[in-house]
Amino acid sequence: MNAPPSTHFGKYEILGELGRGGFATVYRARDATLDREVALKVLAPHLLWEPSFSERFLQEARLAASLAHPAILTIYEVGEQESQMYMAAELWEGGSLRDLLQHAGPLPPPQALDILRQVARGLDFAHRRGLVHRDVKPGNILLRALPEGDAEGVQAVLADFGLVKALSHNTALTTTGALLGTAEYMAPEQIEPELADLGPHTDIYALGVVAYQMLTGVVPFAGTTTQVTHAHVHKPPQPPHQRRADLPAAASDAILQALAKNPQARFGTATAFIQALAAGFAPLPETVKPPPAKGAPAELLPPAAPTRDRQERRFTLPPLKLPRPRTLALLLLVLAVIGAAGWLAWGGWQRLFSPPMAAIYFTSTREGKRGIYRIDASGAVVLVLQSASTVEEWLPTLEAPRGALYFNSNRTGTSEIFTLEQGGSLLQVTQTPNGRSSTGPVHGPNGDLYFTSNRSGRYEVYHLSVQGETVAVTKTTPRGHSRNPALAPDGSLFFDSTREGPREIYRLDTAGVVHRITHSPTSAGSYEPAFSAAGVLYFTSDRSGKREIYRLAGGEAQAMTETKGQGESWSPVAASDGAIYFTSTRTGKREVFRLEAQGRITQITNTPGAGESFLGG
Repeated sequence: MNAPPSTHFGKYEILGELGRGGFATVYRARDATLDREVALKVLAPHLLWEPSFSERFLQEARLAASLAHPAILTIYEVGEQESQMYMAAELWEGGSLRDLLQHAGPLPPPQALDILRQVARGLDFAHRRGLVHRDVKPGNILLRALPEGDAEGVQAVLADFGLVKALSHNTALTTTGALLGTAEYMAPEQIEPELADLGPHTDIYALGVVAYQMLTGVVPFAGTTTQVTHAHVHKPPQPPHQRRADLPAAASDAILQALAKNPQARFGTATAFIQALAAGFAPLPETVKPPPAKGAPAELLPPAAPTRDRQERRFTLPPLKLPRPRTLALLLLVLAVIGAAGWLAWGGWQRLFSPPMAAIYFTSTREGKRGIYRIDASGAVVLVLQSASTVEEWLPTLEAPRGALYFNSNRTGTSEIFTLEQGGSLLQVTQTPNGRSSTGPVHGPNGDLYFTSNRSGRYEVYHLSVQGETVAVTKTTPRGHSRNPALAPDGSLFFDSTREGPREIYRLDTAGVVHRITHSPTSAGSYEPAFSAAGVLYFTSDRSGKREIYRLAGGEAQAMTETKGQGESWSPVAASDGAIYFTSTRTGKREVFRLEAQGRITQITNTPGAGESFLGG
């Protein structure tokens, strides 16, 4: 039965049907208790054939209901009534973006950007709290007009957070091959899960499809479901400016980057994508300096002189060239108060914007897209590397021993590893075949390099010798992946892998034998290993229900962070100063923190505006 049996459904009076699909029917209803009208979504009864589905649906719906943001539809209640699951949400008096596009066709860029900015803010808010929508499409973007004179003119909200994830665990659907999502807006990794895990990049791809459709009037790929899903995985989309003559090529390029097949080649955040798209409509500069000839070295990167006023020094990087720095506004606010009373403690966390003991490198979106920065012991923040185009650089090694900084860049179209040498030369280190990617460089002991790549079709750990020979270090079972190498003091290699199902940490000893190190509780995982200078293993695990930093002590996992609220902590990286640096959303967005062996935690970065700073993802 797809509808409530009468004009009443528990405390809700059914006023009419708003729409229906294969998984649910939506009604206009009145909550008799609170005397307000709601949108009541009642799930199809066949979804409850699997007993555990109800629990998963309630869990996902409650997580979605916890998202309080102007661009996310408010969920009032979830529950079960008359053997049917339901969700009561804010009744949105207006239409959807799908309705608008069907009526108006391609939108003027200012109107499209207004809507996209709002949706991007909502997505980034959810992503920072660990939720991925998985079904971003015009039908799930609701619109209504704002009062005359409002700057944006229309309010947009995202609906249906969490439903697709709950459905994805329903074996009655997955074993019959049901497509969970909407084919025209699905990222490659949703169609072929072995390509990559789902994450914020999945929603960014879908938002790229929505932007493409808003500006051209069509989706990138059309046809049968089989044709569309095959194209998402294997075919490049036609550039948007070829479908709409007045669309600038730079705006078209931003959309194409959001639609990159490789998740790591997409933008780091939804907002970064929309900022790049908006910049694509801006007037071009009067002169454009050509890049240097192939093989020419970049200009020398001047060292950051210690500064006591915490000034940020910026370097802008056109392809393969570093121009002179210029001074920006004051970035770090130093909270220096005599004695322990000057430290603002958050349950063991110190909100002291403290410089690191050694210079470290990190990724930040403070300029609107991912770039590489350095902060040294004086507290000076330096923009080391950022392209002037839509190219992004990210995932630098925390430090640069022997003067070489390794990092990821999509300047070749896919994620590859580059190095910035001490003299300023910028060199490509990996050339991954078949359009696949290489990522996450880790320094070896002798100038060699370890990294993760899917060049074989699944992710494995590779070793690049100083002679330039690349060899697979791990060989994972079919459909499994191995990632995130970390070298132990005894020369063995640690990594995380799904070779036995759950994501756990393994050790490859010097004899070539693989040992499982962690055994996480059911449905949890352990990953991202890192060794401190003292030889202690740190890692990320979600065994508490969300990501936190742990260390292995006496064979037992010991929690080193207890992040308050909905915040999480992850991506531990060891530094030569003996500390572990990691990323946390303790403050509401990603920032870099420092963890000392005795457990003291200090905040290292305090990124201005909507920008974030982070290690790893």
